[in-house]
Amino acid sequence: MARVRPGRSSKARNRSYVVAQWRHVQCLRTTCRWVEYIDERPVRADRVRKSVGAEDTFAADIFDLESARKELVPLVGKVWRYCAERSIQGRTVTLKVKFANFQQISRSRTIGGVVAAETELATVAGTLLDQVFPVIKGIRLLGVTLSNLSGSAAEADRQMSLTI
Repeated sequence: MARVRPGRSSKARNRSYVVAQWRHVQCLRTTCRWVEYIDERPVRADRVRKSVGAEDTFAADIFDLESARKELVPLVGKVWRYCAERSIQGRTVTLKVKFANFQQISRSRTIGGVVAAETELATVAGTLLDQVFPVIKGIRLLGVTLSNLSGSAAEADRQMSLTI
């Protein structure tokens, strides 16, 4: 009878098995590093921005529409200032809502042209907020995002409209 050494099996002698195990271990090591927020990949800072947004988490849950509208105003202002300073325009407004039980929903609307003024952004965001109310669970977080971006009005108006 052949003597079996601890830690060695007949599978371990098979080269493909060893290679597969090595790859598995390397994958686990990489995944563990990512879980610990260690990522050695280079940062790409030159990518094109696809959206501009702002959000805020509240200490106390919001249950009424007027309070939610008041909290929306600084978020809209922050997004609009960022876009105005950089001559960025967008066509899609998205509202993000996170409830007290951490359920999250989003509502968005794309308009025909670009969002031309802060008041227009506030109006569209307010309309989206109206669709969420009345709420049973309190609102814990609100966010506003402007996407479908362009650098100038000419770029945004390039898409032809289809009348039906």
